[in-house]
Order: sequence, then structure tokens, then C-alpha cells
Amino acid sequence: MKEKKLDLKQLMKQKTILIAVAVLMVVSLTGVRIFSAQKVPKEELSLDNSIAVETAEVSYTDSIGGLTYKANLEPAEEATVSSNVSGQVTQVLFENGDKVEQGQALATLDDKDLQNQMKTAKVDLSKLQLELDAAKSDADIAGQLYAGGACSKTSYDTAMRAYKTVLANVELKKIELQDILNSLNDCIIKSPVTGEASGKNITVGQYLNQGTVIASVKNNTSIKAEIQLLQNDLEKVAVGQEVTLKLSHDDTMTYKGFVETIATSANSQTRAFDCLIKIDNTAGALKSGVFGTIEISDKENQKTLAAPMSAVAGSEGNYSAFTIENGLARKVPVEIGVVSNDMVEITSGLKEGDRIITSNLNSLQDGDKVSVAHEKKALRAVYAPTDGEGE
Repeated sequence: MKEKKLDLKQLMKQKTILIAVAVLMVVSLTGVRIFSAQKVPKEELSLDNSIAVETAEVSYTDSIGGLTYKANLEPAEEATVSSNVSGQVTQVLFENGDKVEQGQALATLDDKDLQNQMKTAKVDLSKLQLELDAAKSDADIAGQLYAGGACSKTSYDTAMRAYKTVLANVELKKIELQDILNSLNDCIIKSPVTGEASGKNITVGQYLNQGTVIASVKNNTSIKAEIQLLQNDLEKVAVGQEVTLKLSHDDTMTYKGFVETIATSANSQTRAFDCLIKIDNTAGALKSGVFGTIEISDKENQKTLAAPMSAVAGSEGNYSAFTIENGLARKVPVEIGVVSNDMVEITSGLKEGDRIITSNLNSLQDGDKVSVAHEKKALRAVYAPTDGEGE
């Protein structure tokens, strides 16, 4: 009887173990099921069983495969302002950053001494003018007498020399008077060009020597950018060709300019060709002294049909893309051209305005139902960097 009780206990123990094992298996299977649910791709969880995708629109852009060069921006016109005469400063009429016009007074110098010199010179000129009148009268009389034989040639020559001497003195005094007048005008220091004043170096009471620079004026209505054009790029650029300036690679703001000059011979130091770019800055958005990126489209291929690289799958000779038709993915064979960064030229298979899928290409099949999760903005102009890019 005792042995039967022991067998019953063993059976109960074994049953408990089996139940525990069963519970653990259920928990494990549930955990696996939960973990597996967490790993299911987001697109497979759509209520309508569609795959969520991102899209973009095929469009024409500025030429892929263009040129990119770094350049320092400088004002198209810049001039230093200096004093043409010596003198003490009596007025300063500008500050740094002021917009000034060509011919506008920026400072004045004390001109009292020059004014006195002017008065004296005018009096001297008046006296010389009287002497000239008298000398001319004497010369005329001597000429008449000499012609009538009533005067010797010596007397006539003496009268003529006296007249010419006074005449020369009058001319010299006029020149002196004009020099004084010029110096008086130079006591008003004026801006040589229209632009923005900077580098102010003048104060009231300061004594200026002739040639002292008091400021500079930069005309920023046009900005110039000089690039070093590589020989291999010469045939791709022409005078008058339109270019684009961006202050940084990712900058969405662009500024239009054109090629103004291209050197006919290479720079002896850089072995490249100096190319001057001129950019309109009437709005004043650009500042000189900063760096920018000049982008030059291929003049032989101004517009290119392009798509994001993420929209094209496959290998050489067997590329494809997916378009969307009535909510379904449609696989389309495509041919590509130039590849630049994240963009690719489309030479056949797609047309402008086609809506193409840019994500989950590896999990898509022709005819799959898709839903658009995000659509990229219209493609912007893209340029492929060349050896000319100064990074």
C-alpha cells in the first residue's frame, strides 16, 4: 500500500513538470510571435496591405555634368579715398557703412591759407593785365613807327620783347591761380565712385598729408568672382555664358551672373586660365569678402531630364525604375547617362512629370499596391564637381 502512494506522488510530480513545460512553451511561442510582430516592416502593416513608398517627379534640371568652382567674391568696383592736398580736417561727413554717391563730399580741410593765396594771385593778375595792356600798346606803336621808318629795329624789338615778357607772366599767373583753385577744390575730399564707405581713417582736427588714405568705397551693386579655369574645361565655357552663384553647396538661394572675360593665356603660377564672373547684386544681398560656389552648366547641354539615384535599380545595361499608375507600382526599364552625386540623367524610359518611387525598391514587384508616404520637392539644378572644384 505504501508503494502505491509513492507511485501516485511521482505521477503527480511528473504531471506538474509537464504542465510547467507546457506553460513555458506557450509563453515562448507568444514571445516569438510578439517579437516577430515588432520586426515586421512598417509597409507590411498597412490596413489595405499596400506598401508605403516615397516618390519624386522626373523633371528637367540645369545640366548634370557641369562645372563647379570655388571663388572669392569681390566688389566689381572699389576705390580708395585719399587727400590730394595737405591740411587740417575741419569736417568728417561719413561713417563706415554709409551709402555714398560719386562726387559726394566725405570730408573738408581748412582752406584759409589757400583763400588768401587766391586773393593775392587775383590782385597780381590784375596788375599784370594792366602791364600787358600797356606793353601791347607800346609794341603796336613801335610796329607802326618801324613800318614807317620812324623807329629803329632795335627799339621795335625791345618793345616786342617787353610785351612778350609781360604776356608770359600773365599766363604763368593764370596757371598759378588755377593751381590754387584746384587745391581749394581738393580741400573738399569727395568719393570717386558710388558705393559703400568702409575703412574710415580720419577725425576732425587731424592733419592730413598729401596722399593720406581716409577710406575706401566699394560698389557692391555688381559682384565679381575670379575663378581659375582648367584647360580641360575651356571648351565648356564661353564669354557671356550664364552662371549660377551659391554661397554654400546646400544653399537654396541662387544668384545669376555671366562670364565676363576669359584669359587667352594660362596664369604662369597656377597654369590655369583666369576667368572673371560678374554677378548682379542690385538688391544688395551679397557681401564682398566671402566665398561662394560658381556653377557653370554645360553650354552644349543646358537642360537634362534627371531623377534621384534612389529611384533607379539594377546594373549596367539593365536599369529600371518604378512609376505609379492607379495606386500600383509599375516597373519600367530605363537608360541612364551622367551620374552626379545623388542624381542621374535619364536618357530613355521616363518623361518629364512621371511620378517615380524612390524607396523600398528591393521589396517591390510590378503590380504591387502602394501608398505614398512622402513626395520629394521638385528637383533642383544639379552640377557635378570637377577637378576645378576648390575644396
